[in-house]
Amino acid sequence: MYQKKNEHKENENIEQINDEMTSRLLMLNIFFGIIFIAIAYYILSEKNYILPSINKLPFYSTIIFTLFFLAYHYYDEKHTILDINDKEKELEKLQTIMKSDKTIITTFPLVLFALGILLRDVPCGACVKVLRYNYKLIMNLFLLATLFGVVIPFLIDTLIIDYNDLRRLLLFENLEFISISYGFGFILTILSVVYVNNK
Repeated sequence: MYQKKNEHKENENIEQINDEMTSRLLMLNIFFGIIFIAIAYYILSEKNYILPSINKLPFYSTIIFTLFFLAYHYYDEKHTILDINDKEKELEKLQTIMKSDKTIITTFPLVLFALGILLRDVPCGACVKVLRYNYKLIMNLFLLATLFGVVIPFLIDTLIIDYNDLRRLLLFENLEFISISYGFGFILTILSVVYVNNK
């Protein structure tokens, strides 16, 4: 009987944690979504107040892509993890997701490296022209993609010490995914900039 009371109390605590983290993670994703829009606008406006017409397609495509992934991840996590009211099962599921995030983190540098080689070595006169006249913009985007797709996820991964703290694990997993989404968003921006300037 005493054991059942403890289990009931623990389940109530898990429900409370899940309800609390659902609202916190929603605010976190909205906040970082707005931050991403601000960074993308600042970079693509090239320090002007008005976005150049040639950079509108890269801006809107990367915003839609990144915000979609942030929203999808939040709602997927809400219905597959935050609805579980068993701590052990929830931790197990969360750790599985973090392992898949690690796979993305190890793959990302290869994608970035391949894109850099492709843009540098592609036998296309127009592509060389695009890089020449947009070198600063594309380099800034490469740096941002490296920062958010490689450096920050690696640092977040090293900060996870306790894999049994549910709140901490949920927070770090979301920050890691947000950072990876930023990285892929900036890769899409690079591709979009090259595309619109290569028409």
